[in-house]
Amino acid sequence: VRGNVDREPWTQRFPMTDLIEAGSCSIYVVHDLYTMDIDPSAANVDMVIFGHSHQPSIEQQHGIWLLNPGSAGPRRFDYPVSVAKVEVQGDQLHAEIVELAV
Repeated sequence: VRGNVDREPWTQRFPMTDLIEAGSCSIYVVHDLYTMDIDPSAANVDMVIFGHSHQPSIEQQHGIWLLNPGSAGPRRFDYPVSVAKVEVQGDQLHAEIVELAV
């Protein structure tokens, strides 16, 4: 999905949000967690993947996983350069932050 600095014309082909079905899990993707256009609980979303802060984190709130993979680009602040790995097995999600050696 697009982020807040994605303003070049070619970035317009990317959506602001996306809802992905993986196995029997529903994953909502948005750049900024605080600009969601859905209620994840009401939409039966299992995981929300977001960015914006570039601070890697995985936590669960009200039965919904919140995942920020961090940033694989140039180092931001004192945060590690990282991505996330998400595995779906049936109705189960497993996520981990993977720090990249740079």
